[in-house]
Amino acid sequence: ASSIASFVAFAVEDLRPEAVQITDKEGRSYTVPDEQVHQINSQVEYIAELESKLSHKAETQLLHFLGYGNASVQVSLDMTFTQGSTTITKYDPDGKVAADEDLVSETTTNAEAPTEGAAGVASNLQTRRRSGSNVESKTENIKTTYLVPKTEETQANSTPVRNFMSVSVLVNSAANGIQQEDGTLPAGLDEKVTAIVKNAVGFRTDTDTISVEFFAFPQSEFSMEPVAVPFDWARLAKVVESASLAVAALLAFVMGFLLLRKIQPMTSTDNSVAAPQMDRERMENVNQLSDLIKEHPEVFTQIVRSWSGVDNQETSSQSKAA
Repeated sequence: ASSIASFVAFAVEDLRPEAVQITDKEGRSYTVPDEQVHQINSQVEYIAELESKLSHKAETQLLHFLGYGNASVQVSLDMTFTQGSTTITKYDPDGKVAADEDLVSETTTNAEAPTEGAAGVASNLQTRRRSGSNVESKTENIKTTYLVPKTEETQANSTPVRNFMSVSVLVNSAANGIQQEDGTLPAGLDEKVTAIVKNAVGFRTDTDTISVEFFAFPQSEFSMEPVAVPFDWARLAKVVESASLAVAALLAFVMGFLLLRKIQPMTSTDNSVAAPQMDRERMENVNQLSDLIKEHPEVFTQIVRSWSGVDNQETSSQSKAA
């Protein structure tokens, strides 16, 4: 059950093994423990990463020999993971602590002293003399039990063992520089490709297998030629609009400056003479302004729109509508 859940989850993107429900045809459900799932996942990921690494090594070697995109290598591994554990026990004699202590004391009084000396009358007489005195003996036995600190470390290990490997190599026979003038492949090309791949992946002759096939690859749909960037006409329109506004503003400034130069304050104190002269100058200025408006109507339209704020109102209304 664990293996089935792991392989199904590995084949489907963003699917976790614990989310896979396994049920047999009789309705029995099987659950997968989390620790076991994690262990299986790590093993599957290890095999997939190793296969990808070996394929990349072989394709890199063929890249220098056949060119880019003219060879494809796929490696499949069959592996077994042996489980084991190592336990290390350490003792600390400096940190021992007394846990139990037994004291046994024995005292004996008026006990007859043992016979000493050589056999004979003298030895027996001396013994009888000492028998009249008190004899006391005392014995003590102390038994102490200590607790010694102990540390145990258990290390679990999983050793991958490769059983066999199969390698599949596809070579583009239509690649430039591979075919001869008559359209045939050079003699011994398959042996060269096989030898390169074997050395790259660490091929074992006794257990592993390899196949090398030559055929024309289909044309790629992707073009390697650079694509020209299209011209940004919208940006050009914005630049032209900005330039026209700048020219209109400059023309309005020049016209205003010329008009202000023509309107000069009168220094004469005679109001009767100055009033008609000012009226004539104003009429001339108005006539000149009318002529300019007739010659350049679009410029004055843009100036009036800028002064009145119509552009800002239209822009704000368009933004609100959006």
